[in-house]
Order: sequence, then structure tokens, then C-alpha cells
Amino acid sequence: MDINIITSLVSVMVGGAIGCISPKIKFNKNIEGNINTGLAEADNLISTAKLIAPNSKAVNVIDFIEKRAEKEVQNVEQLAHTGDLQSNEEKFKTAQDGVYNSLELIGIKSDDKWRKVIDDSIQSAVNQLGHKAVPEIEKDKKINELQQQLQVVQARNNQLQQTIAQINASTAQTVIQTQPVQTV
Repeated sequence: MDINIITSLVSVMVGGAIGCISPKIKFNKNIEGNINTGLAEADNLISTAKLIAPNSKAVNVIDFIEKRAEKEVQNVEQLAHTGDLQSNEEKFKTAQDGVYNSLELIGIKSDDKWRKVIDDSIQSAVNQLGHKAVPEIEKDKKINELQQQLQVVQARNNQLQQTIAQINASTAQTVIQTQPVQTV
């Protein structure tokens, strides 16, 4: 398939996407719903593109990038849970590197024309995770609760240490008092 046909196909798909998605999005009402609507429409467009041009390298690469982005985001999520990745920048860069490495493995040279597709695919996969930012008030509340629980546990620990010390002291006195006197 020649590059002009692919370019025309992609242009029609983008125009169709804007035309299909725009009426379905209710701005400033439900952001999560808007994202889900956009993702569903994008999936429909990719499926349609696969039907129109099943052997199109561009469509197949975009599909590959989306699938790799999902896998890389899941991998990054696990690395974040283990503490290996902290900042969002580290997480995003790690996912990017994973997709770029995957493209390299299948013989596709990643350049600036793929950067936007890769970045958008990663962001889409992150949005699909469904994480919501925790407000600072909730974080502070949770920290205070944990500090109170820590104080209770520390107080209990001190009580137990005192009890153990008392038992050890009384046991030591009992052992000294009950030892038989040896005659020489």
C-alpha cells in the first residue's frame, strides 16, 4: 500500500474520530465518562482501520504500540508498588523506554513521528488504570490515624517490656532464694 493511500486513510480516520467523538462528549460534566467514551471510540476506529486496510503497516504498528503501552504501564505499576519507581516522570520514562525497545525488537525505528502515538498510548493505558489522586486532606487524615495507632502500639510495647522486666526480676529473686546451700 503506498504512502499516499495510508496518509489519506489516516486523515479520514482522524476526521472521522473528531466527528464521532465530539458529539458524544459532554464537556466539564463527567471527565471519567469522557475518557471512557474517547477510548471506546478510538478502539472502534482502530478496528475499522484494520478492516479497511488489514495489511497496513501503520495500523498494525499503532495496534502493537497500544498493546505494548498497556503491558509497559502494568509493569511500571508493579515497579512502583515495590518502590523501584517513585516519580511520575520515572514511571512515564520507563514505560516509554519499554515501548521503544519493543519497537526496536520488531525492526521499527522509533522517531519523532511515533513519539506522539507512543505518549498518547501510554497516557491512555494509565487512564485505564482508574487511579484517582488522593486529596491532601485525606492523606493528612490517614497519616494522623496511623500516628495514633503507632502511639497505642508503642504504649502497649512499653507495658509489655515493664511486665517482662518485673517477671525477670521476680524470677531472679526466686532462683536465688531457692538455691540450696552447699556445705563444704
